[in-house]
Amino acid sequence: MKKNILLKVVSEQNIEDEKDITEVYTDGTIQKKNGYFYIVYQDTRYYEDGESIKTILKITEDKIIIIRNEVLQTYIEIEPDKRNIGSYTSTYGNFLVGIIGKNIQIEYKDQDKQDILSVVFEYDLDIDYKHLSFHRIEVIIEEEGE
Repeated sequence: MKKNILLKVVSEQNIEDEKDITEVYTDGTIQKKNGYFYIVYQDTRYYEDGESIKTILKITEDKIIIIRNEVLQTYIEIEPDKRNIGSYTSTYGNFLVGIIGKNIQIEYKDQDKQDILSVVFEYDLDIDYKHLSFHRIEVIIEEEGE
């Protein structure tokens, strides 16, 4: 069953010695389907002509998939201790990137693992095996009306 939620998304990006942290508060939806939790929200950090970017997170305990199908087209899979190839399209062009998963932590509301309270995941990005940046994303979920 799809539920309306409120989200706080904290993104940390480290490139060389520079750290950038952003926080986004937005609404979205969550549902469990085919073994994945799907979180869908509009990411207001990426305005293009006044439009926010639709972001889909597919979540399991051992994999996170990030999908964006609009101006910033993205498809990356994050799995701990594994390097995957992903695609990223920006105003600078299309890129194939390496994604090296570091960590996935899920906090559940209760023992039956039917509701998520938060998700934290970390990964490195590289281009042609050259380290580009480290990322840490924290998503805090609250059901609307709580």
